[in-house]
Amino acid sequence: MAFSGDSCKCPGQGQNDFSYNLSVCFTNTCPAGSDPITVTVLRLVSNSGVTLCPTESEVLVIAPGATVCTATRWYFSANSANFIDVVYRIGDGPETSTPGQGLASPPDCGTQEGQASCEDAPESCVP
Repeated sequence: MAFSGDSCKCPGQGQNDFSYNLSVCFTNTCPAGSDPITVTVLRLVSNSGVTLCPTESEVLVIAPGATVCTATRWYFSANSANFIDVVYRIGDGPETSTPGQGLASPPDCGTQEGQASCEDAPESCVP
């Protein structure tokens, strides 16, 4: 599991919103001829314990040997995070999350080709 190459963050300053433009990718390492797996991404949580919004889940069906990514979308938080924990379920299995501290936050938006600009972020969903 990893963030796609166009994922990025807007670290915010002062009272500004903290946003992330993220796509999470999963790889099915099962051998050829196996059934596809279904991965449901349930939510993203910062290493400070804040659940990023929006919180709608996304379902991916991944063929053996394939890598599939969620749609790239804006997520918002009340603070900036160095790591993002991805909470997901494989098939009907239990909720699980990224091992260790989570995935390292991606680079700042607008610093690499193909990334969105922080000015492109829509209105935050943080209450």
